[in-house]
Amino acid sequence: MSKPIRHRTKWRIRWTDEHGSRHSEVFEEHRDALFQLRAREREVEEIVRGLKLGLPADKTFNDLCDYWVQNRVPQKRSGSHDESIIRAHLRPAFGREHIQNLGVAQVDEFKAQRMHLDPKTVSNHLTLLISLLNCAVDLNWLAKVPRIQTS
Repeated sequence: MSKPIRHRTKWRIRWTDEHGSRHSEVFEEHRDALFQLRAREREVEEIVRGLKLGLPADKTFNDLCDYWVQNRVPQKRSGSHDESIIRAHLRPAFGREHIQNLGVAQVDEFKAQRMHLDPKTVSNHLTLLISLLNCAVDLNWLAKVPRIQTS
């Protein structure tokens, strides 16, 4: 267990993440630095023990779509269909949203905005969305896929 060290007029903490990379942060108060150091060490320990997933906080739905188009679309017979659905429907609806923030409410809003389309078309869009989110789980970008009803 490390301790905060004096850094000029502030307090520095140093810790090693679950990948072995060293990190450092500076705080005004010793008690804040100590609290944050313990929190970082506890989080790393939970990830190492498998109690918690080390999910990247900066992954957006656009990142997931880019991954899908680059790595999954070339393997599929219907790859051009996937690209079209992603470009016309999924990116405009969810693009800048962080993957962890996607939930049933956003999907319900997506479905409500597409009431003018054939139900089978909307179902195809939702099936691709679920496949994308399952891919995010496989990549450890998302802990769990929200329960999405396709019909």
